[in-house]
Amino acid sequence: MKLKTIFNFLIFAAFLLTSSSYISCSSPTGPGGDTPGRRDYVWTVDTLNSPMNVLNSIWGSSPTNVWTIGPGGDANNRLFHYDGLKWTKAKGSISCTGKSLIGFNSDDIWMGGENGQIWHYDGTLWKADYEYKPINTTNVYIGDIWGTNHSDIYAVGVITNGSDETQRGFILHYDGIKWQELYRADFYSQFQRIRKENDEIYVQAIKAGYTVSDTSEFYELVGDNLTKIYSESNEKIYTANLNMIGDKVYFTIGRDVYRYEATILGLKKFVKKLSFDDPNFGYQVYGRGEKDLFVRMVNGLAHYNGTDLVYMQTFNNNFTSINNTPVIFDNEVFFCGKDFINNINFVLRGKLK
Repeated sequence: MKLKTIFNFLIFAAFLLTSSSYISCSSPTGPGGDTPGRRDYVWTVDTLNSPMNVLNSIWGSSPTNVWTIGPGGDANNRLFHYDGLKWTKAKGSISCTGKSLIGFNSDDIWMGGENGQIWHYDGTLWKADYEYKPINTTNVYIGDIWGTNHSDIYAVGVITNGSDETQRGFILHYDGIKWQELYRADFYSQFQRIRKENDEIYVQAIKAGYTVSDTSEFYELVGDNLTKIYSESNEKIYTANLNMIGDKVYFTIGRDVYRYEATILGLKKFVKKLSFDDPNFGYQVYGRGEKDLFVRMVNGLAHYNGTDLVYMQTFNNNFTSINNTPVIFDNEVFFCGKDFINNINFVLRGKLK
């Protein structure tokens, strides 16, 4: 079954040209306390030859050890490594159609994808480590893998059940020794992304409708109990996303960016931090802090420093996607993406002067 994903807004551009034009941000309630981020990056575009593929996950332990992967193409041509000088294809055949990467050092990297497979890299070889395949399922798709350390890793995705193709979200957990099922939904759902801040675990989900609009949802996981904290039709908000800014979890709902915070009475609610009214806003933000944000745009990549939003890069067409979350180091950033017009996979690298 072809799954309908939350990335249904191909926001997007192809060949990347350096630019720094100004665009508006609607009176952001700029959260204070952190230092405005610098913008003096030198940008490089690396094109990677990976036909019939979309590079949509990137992770690295340092600017000289970065990996990127996509779920398409052939097994010898979907996973790439950057050593600080050049990109090379990973050695060996990677049968996992990888969708997501997470790691903790150069010899401890994890990858999830289709068929419920989770692979591990030990510094020398990629090997299949675990396969999640509940009974009476026709397909298991791991959409996201993420963790805080080697003994606390999570994976989420969707199970297609039997002949009726009913979809059920699931959560897996690795404790440093073994993988096990932590939660399986008994309701129609696709779990898209999982993030953790301290002891608080949040899941992004979607209900993909065939006769009604898709619905974006957020859940909080406490123990083995999953509580819905947000649900809205995409006809109203267009889309919602779960992101990390620094080490904190943020929620993008339509054009607004929120934190889910406790009130004085101890109850938690969504607190708006920013609003972006520019029509080119791409519904995703990532960064080191609330005044050092990279913002995906329909026609490029911008930066918000707590005061204004300025393009870092603009694109030649509107059919390129900066995909998923980037790798952000102290002085360098890496974004993976796809130019759909020219069928070019690329990594956009920025380095502070």
